[in-house]
Amino acid sequence: MIPNIRFLTERGFRVFLIVLGCAGLAALFVDPFLGALAVGITGFIFYDYRKAKDGARGINNLIKLNSNNIKEVLVAGQSKRINLSYESNTNLQVNLSSPLKQVQLRPSRVRKGKHILELLLFSDVSGNYTADRIGAKVLGPYRLTKKGGNISFNLNLKVFPRVMVALIQAALFLLRGGRGGAGDVPIPFKGPGTEYADTREYVPGDSLHHIDWKATARHGRLMVKEFFLEAGRGAYIIYDTRAVGPISQDKLATNFLNTCLGVVEQGYPVGITIHNGEKVLLHSIQDSPREVLKMAMGYVLQSMRVDLEDVDILIDPFTSSQIRRFLNKVKEESVKKVLEFEAKIIQNKLKQPYKFLAQLSRQINEPRQFLLISQLSDEVVNILQFADEIQSRHQLTIIQPTQPWREAENLEKAYQWYERVCRIKDILARHKVRLVSRLSS
Repeated sequence: MIPNIRFLTERGFRVFLIVLGCAGLAALFVDPFLGALAVGITGFIFYDYRKAKDGARGINNLIKLNSNNIKEVLVAGQSKRINLSYESNTNLQVNLSSPLKQVQLRPSRVRKGKHILELLLFSDVSGNYTADRIGAKVLGPYRLTKKGGNISFNLNLKVFPRVMVALIQAALFLLRGGRGGAGDVPIPFKGPGTEYADTREYVPGDSLHHIDWKATARHGRLMVKEFFLEAGRGAYIIYDTRAVGPISQDKLATNFLNTCLGVVEQGYPVGITIHNGEKVLLHSIQDSPREVLKMAMGYVLQSMRVDLEDVDILIDPFTSSQIRRFLNKVKEESVKKVLEFEAKIIQNKLKQPYKFLAQLSRQINEPRQFLLISQLSDEVVNILQFADEIQSRHQLTIIQPTQPWREAENLEKAYQWYERVCRIKDILARHKVRLVSRLSS
C-alpha cells in the first residue's frame, strides 16, 4: 500500500525516496547505520510537517492584512489594481493562491515584515464574484512538506457589462441635448478621405498608396496612414446580432452603440439595420439621427440583460436617476417599434438581410460609409456579394471586435473557430474589403 504523500514538496518527495532507499538497503544488508539514517531523516520530515501544520493552523495570526474586506466594481474587459499592506511574523515560506480566477496576487510568496500585496482584478464576463478567503500554502522550515490554510478575506467584485457604459454615454448625450452638425468638422471614423488621422500597422487589404515609409522605417514593419472620412458623408450601420457567447454579444452590442453614438454626435445622416442572419429585426433610415440612436439603445436594452439599477453604482445619484428614467422610457418605446416592425417583416418577407441591404443601397443617393458590425459567420459569400453590389457608390468597413474561439466549449472547437475566422479574414482581404477590430475615434 502506497502512503498518501501529497503533503510532501518536490524536495520532500526526493528526500522520501532516499528514506525508502536507505530503509530497503538496511533491511537487505542488515545495516544498522542505514537503518538509523532512514529513521533520522524520517524524523526530520515529521518535524518539518508539524511546523508547517502549526503555521497553517495559525496563519491568520502570522499574516495580517490591513484590510480584510474589499468591495470593488469593474467594467468587463478592464482591469484594476489594489494594493494591500500586510505584516508577516513568520520565517516559514508561505505561498498565496488567488480565491478567484478573476483575481491575481503579486507577489504570490509572502516575506517576513511589512510589505505590499497587489491584487489585479480582471474579468471579461459581467457578474458578481465573491470570495471569503485567500489560499495559503505553508512550507516547513526545511521545505520538505506543505500544509494548506486560509487567510480570512472578504472580496465582493461586481463586473458590469461593457454595454452598460455605452448606454450611459448615449443617454447622457441625448439628455444634454447634444447636437452636432455637418460642415467642415470631419466625422471621427477613419477611412478613405483627405484629412490625416493617424498611422497604424498594415493589414492585408490596405492600399499600398497609403504606406507611411518614415513610420515603416522607424518601427521595422509596414505602417499605413489613415484619414478621416470626408465631411458630409453619412453612415449606415449594420448590426449582425449573432454571437457565440456572452462576451462576444457584449462586445458586439457595445461597438454597435459606440458606432451609432459617434456618428450621431456629428449630426450626420445615419441609418441602421439589425439582423440575425435569417431576417431583418429592425430597420430605420428616415428618422432623425437622435431617433435612430434611441432605437439602437432600445434594441440593446431589450436583447441584453442589463440591470438599470446598477447605473446608481457607476455615476452620481442625481444623474443616475435621470438616466434610469430615460432608459426605461427608451425601452418601452422600443417595444412598440419592434412590434410594429415585426408586422412589416411578415408583410414584406425580409428574410434575406444582405439582399435587402443591397436593394436599400440603390435607393440612397449620397455616398455613404456602410459599417457592418459582425462576429463573422460562414456567410462570407453574402458579404462579398453585398460589398460588390455597393462598391461603385458606397464603401464597406467590417468591424469584428470579438475572439469567438475563446468562448468555445473545448480546444477542438476553439481551433475550428480560429481557423474559420482567419480564413474569412483572408478572403475579405483578397477582395479588398476593409476589416478592423474596432473603429478609432
